[in-house]
Amino acid sequence: MLGQMVLPLLPYLVALAISIAVGLYAWRRRGVAGAVPYAVLALSEATATLGFLGELLSPTLQGKIVWDDLQWAPFFAIPLALLAFAVEYTGRRPAHPWRIGLALSVVPLLSLALIATNSLHGLTMPNPTLVPGEPFAALVYDFTPATTLMAIYAYLVVLAGLVLLVRHFAHSQPLYRAQAATVAAGSLIPLIGTVLTLAGVTLTPERDTTPFTFALGNLVVAWGLFRFRLFNIVPVARDTLVENVPDSVVVLDAQDRVLDLNPAALRALGKPPKEVIGRSVAEVYAEWSSLVEQYRDAEQVRTEIAVGQGTGRSHFELSISPLRSRRGQRLGRLVVAHD
Repeated sequence: MLGQMVLPLLPYLVALAISIAVGLYAWRRRGVAGAVPYAVLALSEATATLGFLGELLSPTLQGKIVWDDLQWAPFFAIPLALLAFAVEYTGRRPAHPWRIGLALSVVPLLSLALIATNSLHGLTMPNPTLVPGEPFAALVYDFTPATTLMAIYAYLVVLAGLVLLVRHFAHSQPLYRAQAATVAAGSLIPLIGTVLTLAGVTLTPERDTTPFTFALGNLVVAWGLFRFRLFNIVPVARDTLVENVPDSVVVLDAQDRVLDLNPAALRALGKPPKEVIGRSVAEVYAEWSSLVEQYRDAEQVRTEIAVGQGTGRSHFELSISPLRSRRGQRLGRLVVAHD
């Protein structure tokens, strides 16, 4: 009898072990961008799998309902953690992350409140039934519009994270493309699993195939951990590099207007962005008009220049490079001054 119970549980125990291992691996590298959110994601998957095991092993209808309800919390945590991972990994941190986080928490909190009070209204689990079976009895209930909307919310959050990863994939180095593709694939597998469950498609003896898809997804990510050094080498957003580089970096459009510049360039000018962005380079750098005129039509320059007089005289390495579209159309110039 014990063997009959243990054997069907083995795949779920393996899924639980894989999720915990990946989560702990990511947590140990929590100093790396994206590691903490992914640790939360993997450990949430482990929690959901543990809840599923509790539901299988519980012999009573009420016990199965409690364990099923407990699985909703990690169900919402997983997509939010994936989105947080994608934001950190790609360096696309929003201006007001706490506001966005609170807004994204509204649906999960309301949903969990509905689930906790289902006995009063039956909106999330109508007429739950215990169906006898071997070796485990099954909890059966119909999916409602409320649970479908909850699932749609989770799918939309997952898709938002995947869009960030795909966009990063399209504009990054091969190693980082492989990392992003690995996480995206590992996230898509459980997404497909939940869709199959909601559609009533069963690929396993049990109704819910999600724990299996957690295991498969985390196996893909585990492979990426070692093959592509995920959480050991992560990309730094190019705008972050430009913001922190000590050289003055200025972007000009085809009409020699200042499109953008980094903090170092603003400090050298001693002007706020509103007095610089969109204005002609001749106006912005009027103090150095002779240099502006000298290099007005220069496409490719690497030289040394001197500005100022006497003790205030400074020397810079000036680099001017053309900016072109993928079709070769001239978009403007990049000007970098290194002290």
